[in-house]
Amino acid sequence: MNVDLFTDFDYTLSNDNCEDGLLRHNLDRLNQKYEPLGFPIKIVDDYWAICHQRYPGTDGEVGYLQAFIEEINDGTLLNANGGAVTKADLYHFGKEIDIANGVFELFDHLKQKWNGKLGGPNHLPITIRIFVISAGIDDMIRGSGIGEHVDGIAACDLDEKEPFASQKSSDQTPFVRHIKHVVTGFSKTAAIIEAVKGSGRCLNDAVKQEDYVSHYGNGIVMGDGFSDMSMIGYCRKKGAKTIGVYAVGNEASYQKALKVLGDRVDGIAPRDYQIDGPTHILIDKFITEIVAPDRCTFPTEIQHMVRKRRTVHDETVEMVAKHHRSCSQCWPGSRTIFIPP
Repeated sequence: MNVDLFTDFDYTLSNDNCEDGLLRHNLDRLNQKYEPLGFPIKIVDDYWAICHQRYPGTDGEVGYLQAFIEEINDGTLLNANGGAVTKADLYHFGKEIDIANGVFELFDHLKQKWNGKLGGPNHLPITIRIFVISAGIDDMIRGSGIGEHVDGIAACDLDEKEPFASQKSSDQTPFVRHIKHVVTGFSKTAAIIEAVKGSGRCLNDAVKQEDYVSHYGNGIVMGDGFSDMSMIGYCRKKGAKTIGVYAVGNEASYQKALKVLGDRVDGIAPRDYQIDGPTHILIDKFITEIVAPDRCTFPTEIQHMVRKRRTVHDETVEMVAKHHRSCSQCWPGSRTIFIPP
């Protein structure tokens, strides 16, 4: 049986945005461009503050990618040698990403501990699969080195090729020119659906339940904020375990996680993945519950409908309430675990 960990990247597995290295290298040029317009750029956060305001009404992910394309094409964003930014340069700047403590070690540990053990009511061999699903830039995420520790990455992609350019174009200089693929907060869910259906299958492909390579209820979804709410909500109603993370030792970050994700997740934990730390223990607990031979099979979709008050049938509400009174696995009070700073 496959047990899947679906996780966001920026501020979930990292302590910064994956693009911040490129921005830090070009702060002076960004300031020279925007300070005359009344927007001084002294730190990376100054740029992000105006970046999302440049294209009102545009999806945030599309807006920031388009801004990056413009900055690269007009020479505001340059590579480490002062030249045009290529995909290889994006990968290089990805090495500067501040990965959260213990991420790589934990991912390897989970696979070593669980793979090959028997789980579920049919005692099938367990395989841990780990997928990164992010609105960040693919090449930069891979530059962090995380690709060696996960089974798949779904992220935004930029391309060096000129759209519809002739093979005989006089300008063959390789540099990032256009947006190839966008992952939005909503389309993160699509990436999960494709992973559960199986590699090579598209989102809209009709697949029999028995032909799925995994099941949503065998998943754990991790994220840190608004862009993760769609995939967290979708998967939780189908039985997946869900975790919200916050900056280690940061009370304000913890309170934000409570406000944004508190009633939507099964646990809130610090962004620290050291072996035997609280977040590792929480993930391990959820895997143990997923592979338990006596795991409750009461339909989670029905529980979700009652929890969200999306049913007016008194019989359904009473049926769920009766089940909760007798099932320690599903009782709402036992589903959310808070690990404060």
